[in-house]
Order: sequence, then structure tokens, then C-alpha cells
Amino acid sequence: MSKVQFVQAMEGAALAGDWELFKSFFSDDVYYRVGNTTEVRGTEAIINYLQTSFTNGLAIKDLQVRSAWETPDTVVLELNMGGLRVRDQKNVTYPCVDVYRFRNDKIADWRVFAIEPTYIR
Repeated sequence: MSKVQFVQAMEGAALAGDWELFKSFFSDDVYYRVGNTTEVRGTEAIINYLQTSFTNGLAIKDLQVRSAWETPDTVVLELNMGGLRVRDQKNVTYPCVDVYRFRNDKIADWRVFAIEPTYIR
């Protein structure tokens, strides 16, 4: 499995709410940050962030990869993301770039650069 496929499998687990499978993709001390929000560390913190976001911010339903780049220790995905913005019940689609850095075949650093200012809280 390529690293791009690995990342896509992780995203699929998140969208399906399969949090046990989701955890298996990350190092224990994984770093996660969306835009200029506060960083979180560890899989439980990421799960809490995503669950809160899906409930109160943006319920992501669709990730369409536009382009992907892979090096031995990094994956960069250019995505079109889509979902329901909870506050106004509006379906939104917007571009996003995600960077995943690997250590020992696990994601150790995940940064999300969503180009939708109303998504970021």
C-alpha cells in the first residue's frame, strides 16, 4: 500500500467513525493542527477534535483528491472537501491542502490547511 493509499484509508476510517481503526494509522505522539487553531497531540485528542468539529462545526461528508504527492516520509494531498456547515445547515465545498509526515510507517504529523474561513473556529 502506498502512503497516499494509507492516508486515504485513514480518512475513510474517520468519515465512517471507526475510531479504533483510525487510531492504528498514527504514532502515539502524533501532532495535529488545522490552520491557525490550537495544536493537539495524540490520537485521542485528534478524535475529540474531529468529533467536536463534525458535531458543531463542519460535518465532513466528502473528500475528493485533486492531486497527491508522496516522498519517502511525506504525503501532500490537494483536496476538495465537502460537508454540512452545522451553524447554518448549509452544504459547502472548499479546497484544502493536507500535509502528512511519517515516522516508522505511521503518521506522526498532520497539518490541515482548509481554505474556508467559516470552517475554522
